[in-house]
Amino acid sequence: MPKVLLPASLALLVLAGARDGAAREKPATPRPTRIVEAVAVPLKAPVRSMAELEAALGSADASARAAAAWELAGAGVVPESVGNKLKAVFHDDADAGVRIAAVWALGHVRQGVAQADGALQPLPYDEPPRLAQQAKLSYPQRAFDEGVEGTVTIEFAVDEDGGVAHAEVRGSVPGLDEAALAAVRGWRFVPAKREGKPVASMASAPVAFRIHAEK
Repeated sequence: MPKVLLPASLALLVLAGARDGAAREKPATPRPTRIVEAVAVPLKAPVRSMAELEAALGSADASARAAAAWELAGAGVVPESVGNKLKAVFHDDADAGVRIAAVWALGHVRQGVAQADGALQPLPYDEPPRLAQQAKLSYPQRAFDEGVEGTVTIEFAVDEDGGVAHAEVRGSVPGLDEAALAAVRGWRFVPAKREGKPVASMASAPVAFRIHAEK
């Protein structure tokens, strides 16, 4: 596991010779396995107009500001005025939940022309978050018994205290998604910093489930 988490990617490879990670006698004949390709899970498109969402970002109600930011994450492309409001909310909002929603939106939207690669956007911090503690990942019993292998992609937001405040599956492998989410939600980080102060951040992690280390 790398010590430094880059803004857009952190790899976690799970070599599970046993479902719960405990030592197990290696069978004389390796367990048959099959790699299941992940299916992309897109963000939901906004249901409100861009004008309505921009107005909601300026609401006196923190829950309304947060809801607008979460919804904007699925917009893909936003006008410059909306992008600037999201940045202002991220930097200056008094509510930590609103700041998390804003960083989630900023990690997904672009100002101007959309790009096809779907990569997360660079965020305004000087130091990226660093992984401090990795939660144990458990291989789901049914997937293990059926020899299912695959890589689940998780996008997540790290809060100013270094906890995973929000996580979603972006690349789904049925039977493995919940285990990947549970593990990522248990990670702890040294938070990202901007001008010496902790700030929320976004990242993406491919969580790979493998039954046989030699594969």
